Amino acid sequence: MNTRRFRNVVSMICILAVATGIGMILKRQGYQDISIILVIFVAIQIIAWSILRKYPQL
Repeated sequence: MNTRRFRNVVSMICILAVATGIGMILKRQGYQDISIILVIFVAIQIIAWSILRKYPQL
């Protein structure tokens, strides 16, 4: 398992964890609409991907 693949897996796990946490918070606030959670999830993925593109040493 090379480091690039490992880093991608770790970043995906982190993104999933953050998105799950945001989803839990939104659910507690009363948002039942899953589309809001999906939009936030996609936004987090795009932001994380652009950060990884700018700083490949991370």
